[in-house]
Amino acid sequence: MSTDDAAGTTDGDGPVDVLRYETEEGPVYRAAPAGDGEAIVAAHERELRKRRVGRLLATGSVVVAVVVTGAIMESVAVTVAGLLFVAVVHVSKDDADEAVPELVERNQFRRDAERAYDLEDG
Repeated sequence: MSTDDAAGTTDGDGPVDVLRYETEEGPVYRAAPAGDGEAIVAAHERELRKRRVGRLLATGSVVVAVVVTGAIMESVAVTVAGLLFVAVVHVSKDDADEAVPELVERNQFRRDAERAYDLEDG
């Protein structure tokens, strides 16, 4: 008997989609109900785009504030230093938490997926 739990994984031997998440420790494989894999990947991609747009807007706002502050203070040095700081912070942002999973198998029996991949609950 196949049931879905709150985490979206399936029990039993029904068909599943296998997703690979890249982590610092290496790839992690998770099972999702068959047919849901593409929707899960698409949801992660949408969320990543939202975060990137938000970060870009925030960075743009800070750049404008730095330029205006430099103009008010009539200081090129303050403007350049502020822009360099913003650039370093923006470029060094850690994107590790923004990984999008990859759909590696579709409609595979859970038993076969567990044999082929070290499936992790959650």
